[in-house]
Amino acid sequence: MTFELRHISVFVAVAEELSFRRAALRLGVAQPAVSRLIAELETRLAVPLLRRTTRSVALTEPGRYFLDEARQILARVERTTAVSRGLASGAFGRLAVAYMSIAAHTVVPHVVQAYRRHHPDVALNLTYMGSEQQRDAVMRGAIDVGFVVGPFHSPEIDGRLVSRHRLVAIMPAGHRLADRAALTPADLVGEPLILGPRDDWGAFRRLVTEVFEAAGVVPHVALEATSITALFGLVASGLGIILFAGFPRQYDRAQFLPKPILTDRHPHLLTHVVWRRDTLNPAVGPFVETALRAAPELPTSDFDGP
Repeated sequence: MTFELRHISVFVAVAEELSFRRAALRLGVAQPAVSRLIAELETRLAVPLLRRTTRSVALTEPGRYFLDEARQILARVERTTAVSRGLASGAFGRLAVAYMSIAAHTVVPHVVQAYRRHHPDVALNLTYMGSEQQRDAVMRGAIDVGFVVGPFHSPEIDGRLVSRHRLVAIMPAGHRLADRAALTPADLVGEPLILGPRDDWGAFRRLVTEVFEAAGVVPHVALEATSITALFGLVASGLGIILFAGFPRQYDRAQFLPKPILTDRHPHLLTHVVWRRDTLNPAVGPFVETALRAAPELPTSDFDGP
């Protein structure tokens, strides 16, 4: 006993219209074809589904039961088709995205907001991860997309620049340097600096080292903290100055003062979105496209000063 989806579709049309003629018009097929498919279905089931007279068509008791089941089958096929197409186009599915601390307070919220607006049915799994760890995770396929500091050089990985933020010093209101519009590395000689740890902030720490070494200054890193909340808590307690890229929007500028660090090369931290070239996850493409569209809308620095 075998029958095809077309048998079910034709039966549902006849059962709902209670007319072979109207069912044929509804389906856009010839009436003899409708009659043939119904006859085939009943023969293969060995059950009469319809009671026919010259004037009317009615459902038998088995026909009423079969109609309920047939509608569910067609609805399930329709859902399955829609989901499969959605998965193939990236409209549905899952996406694992990693970000480092600075991106979490600059580019990532902006990109995720834009992506969710157009792809609400994709489940996003957002994970904090340092840039170096992201590089390994992307290579292994543990994450689909990463936001890393600096470029990613690998034949298996593609990447695009999505944001650039100026290197700044963030200090508490009332600090002795608070009246300066901008600072140089020399201005920070002897100041206790607060940074993220090398394991998580490797690329950023290298940028800081390059900037200070070029100015002939050795930075005095007094404290390290793994979270932005902890960093700003230490500054609020008067324990030092944060070196950061841009200024996190959720913090009060009346309490925390960002000052750009000026040198001949005007240092900026570059953030790239990266992904495997051979990814099989169709949700990656739309996410990257969203990130690239959002990039021109982002400020080149979250600091409004010179």
